[in-house]
Amino acid sequence: MIGEQNFLEREPAPVKRGEQRLEPEGVLVENGKLRDDGGRYQVNALCATPACKNNGCNSKVVLRGLRAQFARGLQGDFGMDEQGRESIAVPGWFWAAAGLALLFEAFGCVMYLMQVTTDPNSLPIDQRAMWSATPPWIVGAYAVAVWVGLIGAVLLLMRRRLAVPVLLVSLVAVLIQFGGVMLVPALRQVTPEDAYTLPIAIIIACYGIFMLSRLADRRGWLR
Repeated sequence: MIGEQNFLEREPAPVKRGEQRLEPEGVLVENGKLRDDGGRYQVNALCATPACKNNGCNSKVVLRGLRAQFARGLQGDFGMDEQGRESIAVPGWFWAAAGLALLFEAFGCVMYLMQVTTDPNSLPIDQRAMWSATPPWIVGAYAVAVWVGLIGAVLLLMRRRLAVPVLLVSLVAVLIQFGGVMLVPALRQVTPEDAYTLPIAIIIACYGIFMLSRLADRRGWLR
């Protein structure tokens, strides 16, 4: 936003000790301090430079840093990571998307367990033929896709950079799994045309989850 950029880039005027001034952005400057008087984002800090001790505060670096901290607080909550460094604010829609990704991957694990534990003889004839024609390597790719994808979704919710390569492995496994339908002639012959809709939707969803992790990594939401 333009107003926020001006807020960050404007050069702070020298503040004499004992002077009070209410900035347009609502930051109270008092005795070399900057603080948000609204009570939500406390940005209290006293410049400890020699200039400040000599009845004048000309430390532009300190003032600019405090102003930047307050501006980031206007965008959303932020805290400290495990190394004690300030973390970047994460928007609410990211948590919603990551939660949906976790539910999607968990549902895939449930479907996998149902498939591998179901007796093929209890399936309809067409599904039984598809199951009999499915080679073990496709079943293995299915397992990697769902379980690795579940791990990746958990890492994404934990805001870990490791989620990016893990979700990439899951996406590749999904492509191998459904690509096998076209590569295995016996399986391709017994697969009806309307059965391709669901695999395409799953591939798109897995690709979207992977791109979400890349976006979060580029914007510094992962650590």
